[in-house]
Amino acid sequence: MSNEYINLWTWQKKGFDIIKSEIDHNKSSWINDFPKYSELCKELSERLAYKQFIWSFTDDKIWTGNEREEWILNVPSEYVRLICSITWDWILERSNNDKCNCVVPDRLFYLSRLRGISLSRTDFQNQFHRGWQDKTNEGLWDMLFVDKIADVCTHALILCPLKEGWIIKRPFL
Repeated sequence: MSNEYINLWTWQKKGFDIIKSEIDHNKSSWINDFPKYSELCKELSERLAYKQFIWSFTDDKIWTGNEREEWILNVPSEYVRLICSITWDWILERSNNDKCNCVVPDRLFYLSRLRGISLSRTDFQNQFHRGWQDKTNEGLWDMLFVDKIADVCTHALILCPLKEGWIIKRPFL
């Protein structure tokens, strides 16, 4: 990725300005479900070799709900690191109990149907889990970063600080 721009979407708490606000993963609502979230973000920062990043999405249909505000961005690819969201989910889940109860995203199941895989939802989920359960934690970290956007399962980390010129749409702050 170079000299390209990537359209990204991020949803932040009301009043949080992604340009001016300090990013503190210790204050993330994700800590409620994953107590080790800030530790995982610290490791993620070390692997990125970047102190701060904003979590974003490569698809505008990922987030639903109105407790957060949408930002639409167009970011130079050299400031973006793509990750496999399924791998991140496994890392998060294992941080709680060394197991993963990740649910296969509906869109991934739907895509499998379009591609001719005729398993039931339960069988697809079981087969999906069998394919991931034997991966070590280090193996998961090694699989986290990806080179291109894959339909349904790619998120993006934007390296900070962000630039005002990357914002296409900002919420009213």
